[in-house]
Amino acid sequence: MKYYTGVGSRKIPVEAYDLLHSAAATLCRQGWILRSGHAEGSDTAFELGCDSVYMGSKEIFIPWSGFGWTSGQGMQIPLSSLANSKEAEYIASKIHPAWDKCSRGVKALHTRNVYQVLGVDLATPSKFLLCYARSGWDHVPEGGTRTAWVLAKEYGIECFNIELVKDAIRVREFLEGK
Repeated sequence: MKYYTGVGSRKIPVEAYDLLHSAAATLCRQGWILRSGHAEGSDTAFELGCDSVYMGSKEIFIPWSGFGWTSGQGMQIPLSSLANSKEAEYIASKIHPAWDKCSRGVKALHTRNVYQVLGVDLATPSKFLLCYARSGWDHVPEGGTRTAWVLAKEYGIECFNIELVKDAIRVREFLEGK
């Protein structure tokens, strides 16, 4: 199985949305399985791109039942249904710089990012991470995407943030078959 993580900011420019949507559709046609989180913005672009391909495969992790945008096909996997959610929460707590200051809901949001990178069993890492997210001077994304990014880097997973011109060019070249 070929898994990739598709995550990112909720507020994204139209051009970024279109690029993520196209990438998701192309990856789906090539047999890749999307792992995402059902939030508006980047997650929506990935899911709908995957859905645009007949029988697109995806694993959508949600922090609680009813989370996310109002439509979408396929099954969502709530953290409460996963027997290893405490282990995933522990992993997230080691990455987040202020875990003890986070509310229960915010902790759940960051915990789902662990599954988006490592899979349901927490032992099947994605092959790469693709996102659109605002980043700081160090090019590490902000917000919840940071948790997925830092974890992916710890596992040696290649990460692409199309907010960065070099990564956007690389994704466009992939879509053009270069």
